[in-house]
Amino acid sequence: MRLFEIIIYAAIAVSIVNIAFIHNKPAGTLLSIVAAVATVTSIIFEGSRLFMVPAYLIALVLLIMAIVRSIRYRRNVVAGLRKAVEAETYAVSSHEPSIESGFELHKPVGAEISITSAPGLHKLAGTKTFVSSTPEPCKPVSARNSLASFPKLSKPAGARALKVVGTTLLAIIYIATLALNILLPVVNLPRPSGIYSVGTTLMAFTDTSRTYNMALPTSTTARTGSTEMSTSKAETTLDSGTSSMEAFAPAAEPLEYRNIPVQIWYPASEISGKQRARWMASSEMSRLFAECKNIPDILGQLTLIKTNSYVNAGLSEKEEKYPVILFSGGGAMFNGQNVIQMEELASHGYIVCAVGHPYDDFACQYPDGTILPYSPEHLEALGKDIQNALEASKQKYGEDGNNPEFINYTLHNSTLNNADAIKWSEDMSFVADQLTKLSTGEINDSLNGDNHSWDGSVFAGKLDMERLGIFGHSFGGAASGEACLRDSRFKAFINMDGTPFGTAVDNVISQPFMILTTGKEENKVISKGYAIDQKNYLSVYLEGAEHMNFTDFNAILPNVGRLTGLLGNIDRDRNREIINNYILSFFNEQLKEMPSPLLDSSTSEYPEVLVEVE
Repeated sequence: MRLFEIIIYAAIAVSIVNIAFIHNKPAGTLLSIVAAVATVTSIIFEGSRLFMVPAYLIALVLLIMAIVRSIRYRRNVVAGLRKAVEAETYAVSSHEPSIESGFELHKPVGAEISITSAPGLHKLAGTKTFVSSTPEPCKPVSARNSLASFPKLSKPAGARALKVVGTTLLAIIYIATLALNILLPVVNLPRPSGIYSVGTTLMAFTDTSRTYNMALPTSTTARTGSTEMSTSKAETTLDSGTSSMEAFAPAAEPLEYRNIPVQIWYPASEISGKQRARWMASSEMSRLFAECKNIPDILGQLTLIKTNSYVNAGLSEKEEKYPVILFSGGGAMFNGQNVIQMEELASHGYIVCAVGHPYDDFACQYPDGTILPYSPEHLEALGKDIQNALEASKQKYGEDGNNPEFINYTLHNSTLNNADAIKWSEDMSFVADQLTKLSTGEINDSLNGDNHSWDGSVFAGKLDMERLGIFGHSFGGAASGEACLRDSRFKAFINMDGTPFGTAVDNVISQPFMILTTGKEENKVISKGYAIDQKNYLSVYLEGAEHMNFTDFNAILPNVGRLTGLLGNIDRDRNREIINNYILSFFNEQLKEMPSPLLDSSTSEYPEVLVEVE
């Protein structure tokens, strides 16, 4: 949780304890003020979120209770003082005591006293009592002493019960909202380890040689058609998504050209005055994510997570050129799912471009603020395709999913998924084409429409397309291998826990690559999905990891991820360190010719890691 949220919860917790057990009214008032001020400050500076609403309301209730209590207390004090003065006046006038200084007053023996009025003694009004035959000293009564001496009457049973019920209800609501915020916290991304600050920006490239037709690719060769770059309003959409992020692109039409969104991370020179990018740009994207995954729309906190990237910061001039790496996310995910790795690579001198895949990603975010949602029909068709292929393999080879023949047969029969992997690889190659044009200056367009404060031309001459790598998670890992098969410009790739759909099952990939996957025995089948005579690759098995441990979810949803099985039991910081080190070491060796001891031996320096070299 964030700082002021912690203060809110702490103040509420102590307030509830005070109400139930301590009954210190000044402390209760102070705590309610602290909770209220922290609430307002959190909403203004940290941003509100759904799961904090009950805490906000409790803080409001406590403040109202404190105000009401204060008003009632002041009224009682005034009324008590008035009646005490009346009682004092009556006592003095009735007994006509001597007023000589220094002498005590005495009640006359046997004097009858009529008690008519005094705070807290109304039940005794009208009764009579007689003083003992022994004279008792009677000191003058002050208003203050009179108030202090009044006995406190116990509250009616109904009032006590109401207090118990109210306090219990507040405690239950408090515990429930606290649990939800612990399960789904706002966790800002950890800082990258490199020497460079990180900048980020959005671009989009339209391929006029291809139209949308869902899973089926339009071609299997590189495209040379004309292109158009869309790059407006990038700064607004990356930061908060509060302007035009709610817009939707229309459903795909037969002649709608394929428009590929790309988010770029790069070594930055000057970040002062620049805004930090958010992990997810708008509530509409979080809603689409929840809808796509068939879960309640309860992930609004994803839009409050701050990254370490600064929107439209200047590109560093420390190096003449920077090697370029493309990234592709998982199926029904989005191109911002691995910001931690994007920032880590950029901080070490890489320009990293995360490619979106329209209608496959749960949402594609464009620079003009448009959000293109996923196609439910398309994703359903892909799911049925793999299920049918698995059923066919089980009928032919039984239940042994580790059998190479089972794997081979499944991949060959996953027709739509193979076609989709080819389509994604085409997206990657197309983006590589556009980056080449961006580097040579052939493409030069402003990222902010009429505002030329940040221009795409800053990449001119800075993209080293001779040192081009590619990696991806899940389906993006499969597409990365397919891209290497079809495009020799990619010098190396990493497959992060992805079944190798496409044509790699029948074709040897010439570029070196690394497989990052879990330590589960069944996940060793990934390497069996490549051609039987495939060599020149490294398999890294991470014990205690699950499929989503290879994404930012490892950092931003650690608690609920473990409870649901989405994440493994490996420590999240250890998980991030291992993945970052292996990815950085691999690309350093392949693109910068920097040998890494981490990759030279099958014995890893991490006990959680098993390495196999082919």
